[in-house]
Amino acid sequence: MIHSVYLYLAESGLPILGHYFGTDEVEMDSSLTTGMLEALRTFIANIINVESDVESISLKNHQIIYQMGGGLAIVALVDEYTEQELVIRGLAQVLKRLNKEFPDIGSAQHLGYIHTPEKEENSLEIIQEILHNGTLGNVSEVPQLVRKIPKAAVSLGMVSTTELNIAELCNGKRTLKEIAKVAEKSEPDVRNIVNKLITDRICKMVKINHVE
Repeated sequence: MIHSVYLYLAESGLPILGHYFGTDEVEMDSSLTTGMLEALRTFIANIINVESDVESISLKNHQIIYQMGGGLAIVALVDEYTEQELVIRGLAQVLKRLNKEFPDIGSAQHLGYIHTPEKEENSLEIIQEILHNGTLGNVSEVPQLVRKIPKAAVSLGMVSTTELNIAELCNGKRTLKEIAKVAEKSEPDVRNIVNKLITDRICKMVKINHVE
């Protein structure tokens, strides 16, 4: 899950906008946040003596992912389970779109760009679209059918009709919530059925990435 993103001017660290995904927003001074993130990136680059830009910094349970381009920098704070490469590509796409939509955005320090409320709204729409509202790169566990259940299993009392229907929806792509919606069942009921199918070695849980 992408928890938050920050867009700022690469040279100065001055903020353009910040956005939190979800409901865990914490009030922070954006200029202090972006300045600190840029200082951290520069500090790490100097310590390890690299000429190219630092793309990521790993913490205990989170990752800080950077992308630079067109005078801009964008940083995403993501959890440890998020697929880093997908987020890196997504952030690069965001910068590409922003520079295309607002050609003067990277020259804001020279007063060549005025960040109006309308521009901020458009920028946020681009960020939410490309980053899938914070789910880009998110790893989920979904049920996948291991072996097909013969129709006769219902008449023999081996499985119920409901269990058969749920098993057929376990295609390795749908989440439990999505299966519950299609089957018109509650999510707890679907979870219990899937757990039984897993115990009976009819289904297994697999990990999937939310892709672009």
